[in-house]
Amino acid sequence: MQRCREAGIGVMIGQMNEGGVATAAALHLAAAIRPRFAELYGADGLADDPAAGLVYEDGRVEVPAGPGLGISFDAQQTQTLWEDMR
Repeated sequence: MQRCREAGIGVMIGQMNEGGVATAAALHLAAAIRPRFAELYGADGLADDPAAGLVYEDGRVEVPAGPGLGISFDAQQTQTLWEDMR
């Protein structure tokens, strides 16, 4: 990141519909490196996302204050490919 800044190269962090876990991870990365732009709406509005704790408001998402990524995860809301193939 520092070399990009020294070279005048802007950096953006973005993601799409990966869900709350990936969004929380990308959000923490953005908070650490402070890119010029960040587009982190991937979990906003997803139905049945097993990760909870991200709050979107006025075009912003806040870094959760809890341990780890600051979100909760309900593994019982997930299904694996193998379960779907039965």
